[in-house]
Amino acid sequence: MKRFRLLCLLLLSLTSTLLRAAWTPETLPMVHLADARRYVCNPDGLMSAAAVDSTDAVLHRLEREKGIESLVVIVRQIEGGDPYEFGMALARKYGVGSREQDTGLILVVSTEDRSYYILTGRGLEGTLPDAICKRVGNRVMVPYLRRGDWDMAVYASVVALSRYVDGD
Repeated sequence: MKRFRLLCLLLLSLTSTLLRAAWTPETLPMVHLADARRYVCNPDGLMSAAAVDSTDAVLHRLEREKGIESLVVIVRQIEGGDPYEFGMALARKYGVGSREQDTGLILVVSTEDRSYYILTGRGLEGTLPDAICKRVGNRVMVPYLRRGDWDMAVYASVVALSRYVDGD
């Protein structure tokens, strides 16, 4: 009887792991398409509603005042585990950033893959070069990610990036 219970628990654990598939650019629900004031795609519910709203507000201001189209994706797992490739696929699929100015900003966080990436369009490379994005990632995001504080990892990083854009 004990072996049967152990086997059932093991099977249940394996099934739940298999059912939680990695996200792809095609399966990810794009919240911005449904509501132009939403920028944070949080389908696994890793961030609180308050943190999503606060992050959306910062990104909405950046779009309104600076013309920067943004997308933040925070999920448990992405297909392939490479946040750079995932972000590039999203940029190609949804055209994040205007064609003329190429001022798109994408932040991808995959918690179970233990990876993140900040991508900018060519029009933002002068304001947010790779070195600045890496600095924000290392100094702002990583300490929160290590603690499992997804809310602050994303929100504080978006605030830091917006400060660079604003010239603060």
